[in-house]
Amino acid sequence: MTGAGDKGAGRIEALFDYYRAAVIPAGAGPVQVRECRLAFFAGSMASFYSIFSALREGEGPTEAEMAFIAAIDSELREFGEQFEVRHLPPEGSA
Repeated sequence: MTGAGDKGAGRIEALFDYYRAAVIPAGAGPVQVRECRLAFFAGSMASFYSIFSALREGEGPTEAEMAFIAAIDSELREFGEQFEVRHLPPEGSA
């Protein structure tokens, strides 16, 4: 990842690099990698703007805003759990 002075520059790219190593087959061709990157960034952008469009300026988050963020958190955690079960070796295995 990038340094703190970069104010977020390259963070999604670094996450894509992690995703690529964990999900995309090592022998994937350039078209598959490019299309996966496109989908990854599109999903990141949709999530980012969805969250920020739901938050209003003001003193702090409302109950409705926190519920919205909690629902996204829950959905992404569920996805992560399903991903681990389907794609990562069980703990203790080589």
